[in-house]
Amino acid sequence: MKTAKKVNIPNARGLISLLLLTVTLLSVSLLPSCAKPPELSEIKPTIEVLIENSRKVNHILFGEGLPIAYYEDKKDAEGNPVPVDTEYENYYLVDFRAPYFDEEDEETDGEEEDEEEKKKGNGFFMIEQIKAEAEKVYSPDYIRPLYDMFFTGHYDSDKGGVVRANYIDGENGILKLKTYEAYIKGEMRTFDYDSIVIIKPSTADFVTFTIDSYKDGEKLNIRLTIVKTENGWRLDSPTY
Repeated sequence: MKTAKKVNIPNARGLISLLLLTVTLLSVSLLPSCAKPPELSEIKPTIEVLIENSRKVNHILFGEGLPIAYYEDKKDAEGNPVPVDTEYENYYLVDFRAPYFDEEDEETDGEEEDEEEKKKGNGFFMIEQIKAEAEKVYSPDYIRPLYDMFFTGHYDSDKGGVVRANYIDGENGILKLKTYEAYIKGEMRTFDYDSIVIIKPSTADFVTFTIDSYKDGEKLNIRLTIVKTENGWRLDSPTY
């Protein structure tokens, strides 16, 4: 008669320990990256590009906004150009042929802008184009919650009810609210990129930093953040 082989079965304590170890390892693997942030020399060029590109977005959404279209051969009684009529009495037609804003107000490096680039104007004739441009510099988590205010309209009890969208799509292009009010007053903010200092909290996917900025003759050290998204680094705080 054969003797049955002895099988070693882990005791309850051993099984619990094994399960806890497995759960711990799995949990750690699922945690967001907490590795150290990139070196300043590595991330500085990205920060500079994002901030510089945010200037146009800031002007469109928070500043004076996109320019409106005027009739080329029509003047009012005082000789001023007349805005092009649209299907909505509360909105002007955006002129996609005009630049984002007055080029004379911008600092240049002395190089002449290509004439062909000037002819292109701002090129915006659909709301989706503005959104796409904004999401090239700002994170979805920051910019998308603002879309209702910009493009849909919202309810504001302090203003007595529904507030119209700043921009809507029209038959012949983007329409801009006639009572549009700029949030940014005065000149656009500029930055000293040599003053950047990375601070906490910062990780491999989230970088917080301070930077000296200048607006209307005042110097202000501000705190900004950038976050790594599926499309690359994006600003997670406003630069205006």
